[in-house]
Amino acid sequence: MKPNAISENLVVNERTEHKEPGPHAARSADRRVREVQIKHQQRADSAVRAAAVVALGCSFPRAFCAFLWLTIAFATSAFAATRYVWQDSPSPAPPYTSWANAAHTIQDAVDAADPGDTVLVTNGVYATGGRAGHGTLTNRVAVDKPLKLLSVNGPELTAIQGYQLPVTTNGDGAIRCVYLADGASLSGFTLTNGATRMEGDWPHETSGGGVSCESTNAAVSNSVLTGNAAYSGGGGAYQGTLINCALTGNSAADGGGASDGLLVKCTLTGNSAEGLGGGARYCILFTCAISGNSSSLAGGGAAQSTLNNCTLTSNSALWDGGGVVESTLTNCIVYFNSAPSGANHSSSTFYNSCTTPLPWGAANITSDPLLASSSHLSASSPCRGAGSAVPATNTDIDGETWASPPAIGCDEFHAGEVTGPMSVGIAATCTNVGTGYPVRFTALIEGRVTYSVWEMGAGLTMTNLPYSSRAWDAPGDYPVILRAYNESYPTSVSATVTIHVVTPPAHYVVANSGNPVYPYTSWATAATNIQDAVDAAGTLPGTLVLVTNGVYATGERTSDGLTANRVVVDKPLSLRSVNGPAFTVILGSKSPEIRCASLTSGANLSGFTLTNGATPENGGGVWCASVDAVVSNCILSGNSAFDNGGGAFGGTLNDCSLIGNTAFSGGGARNCVLNNCTVFGNSSPYSGGAGGGASWSTLNNCIVRSNSVPGTFTGGGGVRVCTVINSTLVANSAGADGGGAHRSTLINCILVNNSAQSGGGAYSGSLKSCTLTGNSATSRGGGIYASQSDNCIIYFNSAPSSENYFSTASFNLPQYCCTTPWPPGVGNITNAPLFVNINDWSNLRLQSNSPCINAGNNADVIGSTDLDGRPRMVGGTVDMGAYEFQGPGMSEFIGWLAQYSLPTDGSADYADTDTDGHNSWQEWKAWTDPTNALSVLKLLTPQPDPNGMVVSWQSVLGHSYLLERATNASGPFSLLQANIPGQAVTTSVTDTNPANGNPILYRVGVQEGRETMP
Repeated sequence: MKPNAISENLVVNERTEHKEPGPHAARSADRRVREVQIKHQQRADSAVRAAAVVALGCSFPRAFCAFLWLTIAFATSAFAATRYVWQDSPSPAPPYTSWANAAHTIQDAVDAADPGDTVLVTNGVYATGGRAGHGTLTNRVAVDKPLKLLSVNGPELTAIQGYQLPVTTNGDGAIRCVYLADGASLSGFTLTNGATRMEGDWPHETSGGGVSCESTNAAVSNSVLTGNAAYSGGGGAYQGTLINCALTGNSAADGGGASDGLLVKCTLTGNSAEGLGGGARYCILFTCAISGNSSSLAGGGAAQSTLNNCTLTSNSALWDGGGVVESTLTNCIVYFNSAPSGANHSSSTFYNSCTTPLPWGAANITSDPLLASSSHLSASSPCRGAGSAVPATNTDIDGETWASPPAIGCDEFHAGEVTGPMSVGIAATCTNVGTGYPVRFTALIEGRVTYSVWEMGAGLTMTNLPYSSRAWDAPGDYPVILRAYNESYPTSVSATVTIHVVTPPAHYVVANSGNPVYPYTSWATAATNIQDAVDAAGTLPGTLVLVTNGVYATGERTSDGLTANRVVVDKPLSLRSVNGPAFTVILGSKSPEIRCASLTSGANLSGFTLTNGATPENGGGVWCASVDAVVSNCILSGNSAFDNGGGAFGGTLNDCSLIGNTAFSGGGARNCVLNNCTVFGNSSPYSGGAGGGASWSTLNNCIVRSNSVPGTFTGGGGVRVCTVINSTLVANSAGADGGGAHRSTLINCILVNNSAQSGGGAYSGSLKSCTLTGNSATSRGGGIYASQSDNCIIYFNSAPSSENYFSTASFNLPQYCCTTPWPPGVGNITNAPLFVNINDWSNLRLQSNSPCINAGNNADVIGSTDLDGRPRMVGGTVDMGAYEFQGPGMSEFIGWLAQYSLPTDGSADYADTDTDGHNSWQEWKAWTDPTNALSVLKLLTPQPDPNGMVVSWQSVLGHSYLLERATNASGPFSLLQANIPGQAVTTSVTDTNPANGNPILYRVGVQEGRETMP
């Protein structure tokens, strides 16, 4: 076999230094983003000539602006030679200078080569031989000199294969694929099955399962790194510069795909980390596509890295920052990622990027990026032309020129040039399901795409959405079609998957069943305990286990070999009570410690009270494998965990109440997503504890009240390291910092009557469109302490020093806020906010003359609605605070709705809740109770009296009425009496001049009318 023409390989002359090395450094609560410094070093050696220059730039409006010029060169000289490698060479003989005497192993040719030589490798899987580099770890190939290692026909046909130990994968005896010294380069290989030692010369023997580079002055290009593992950092690659590479399915403690490297135009897919950075950690990335990576801790896509023009989608973390954590990003898309806290991002700074919620930084947008695939823009994407004026590289990930200004993300859309072949596929979480069970779909599209469309049946279509889901309510076979279009294929390229939906089988549980018969498929043969029915159920997603009234306090099953549970749901089934949590209880145990329930991903628990559960680990009430396990309409009370999540750990909780639970961190919940939940009276009563209500979680539309962390060195009485949206935090307390919230992101929230030593309302967090009042601190910062705040009202808080806010640096000074004294930020005002009612802070909406109306900054708006669920921007400019002024009279009316626990989002405005014939607006005008059908403004039958006619009506004490009369229904009505004091129950007026013998019509009205609804 003879090689084809070979393009010369590239060596990158760069060096990256990091300030915080460490293979297993625990992620401390106060860790900051590690600074990554790039030092440019150009070779002066006359034997090195430039092969190409790629201009890499980054534009950080508030941080720094620097241009990194990567000089890509290859080593050559007048005496450079080529050495050949061919597994089937008939006569291998040093120095391997022809195909006829080519080496059988790559290492033999490398050993025979001189600096500057090229080692040319033809097709094969190279899985023999090896050489130690640092320490005793064997490398299948150790390139210990500055030479070029090239394949003839690329990574599809040429692989270097390491060795992974059975069971442990890494350890003594494992073999890494490749080691590259400074100035060495590799191009056109698949590096697979490599691994490292667990100890030895760190990081050289424990990092970089696929390839370990001495520095970024070693390069890997046009290669695939797949299925490699490292004990420490960089499962695929450690250090080095990677160009046009694919890193997939690699794993490590940190940086599953890559660690400590420079990546240009690479794809990182399906990599995983036990710690930080499923895709990458401590890396600098330019124009990369990062999707489907995962971390068991934080930063599913990337951690502690710098990213320019990258697209991060469908990455996940079990704790924090599904997309990125502790990173700096410019011109990036970070969307459709998942984590209990910070689904897309956490503790990161963005510039000219697209993500949600709105992050700290400048010129960012939160709109759906409208991606045609996981990495490529559609024609209608809002990311087109929205990037920083200086692109990260000269071309996008497809090699196309950036527009001016460039797009956000790794792809530039050029109308008229979106051509070429496409491949289309669909990944579905399952294809056989029960009715009502949601199936998730991922678009698998390769090639340039104009737009894509999902066809879900029954006329349901979704456009430019790379990830979608659907549930079906009726049995049947449902085809799901994905169509992708470009200019070469205007009629689309498509893929279809058929989802087979059946009525799910049901299994029944009755605590005192007299005739339990496996598999418990009727009430007559129901199981007596829940675990028996779960065990009898099949694995069809959506299978139902139905439980009737009772206290279920028997049974014990371990889910992980350590923790006992009353119920272990190890299948994606639905466990549901018949009559709800008031009648159906799963009772754990404090001694011995038994948790109430354990749920696998895809399982659903609904309608139970989970109480008295305990565990020496996580999740006293319920432990969930991921946020894909769902707990709905449940009460979790009186549970405890020695570590995390007294009520719940993991999982998504909908419409639940978490009451009186305890844990070291997250008394109510940890690592959860809470929607429409009440978090009340939970605590972390230990010194050093954190998050009395919740920690490392996301809360949407929740009430967080009276939670505490009373010990010293504690933080976050209400929440700690959480993302909190459209929620209320009231009367929470901390022994040290952050009575309401600590190190959390809060959006459209109310914080009232919280207390702490420092930061009574919030400590060291980020707040947008929040109202903080009545909070207190015994030291400094009654409202906030060292927190970034935009469009907020921070008023009427108390502390011995800095009663409303305390700032430690210019970046955490309030911006566009109403507070006092005046902070030297932008757009701040000191006038009192003029709330509707400050008695017990009962209505913190704005009066019509409030100075906070139209005084905010539109660039910091997140979402389209305020805390009430009404339009976030009325009048063209956003208001300060959690509530947007909706018009005259509306603040009082909305507060009145809230008083009766009616929806404030507008859905109850004209609803007749108590079916008495009057809608909410009419009842408000009449001062009647909208939840009581007997409370209504109603005329009673007039009664004759010696003095005339007595007219009576149902009334409210303390309000005034007017009475009118007419002689026919068409009017006109004339005023009979005004300013009639209302009495309790009924009020009466005597008409002393009735029209004898003629019909009379009366009507009554409220004298003290509220303003008319707009």
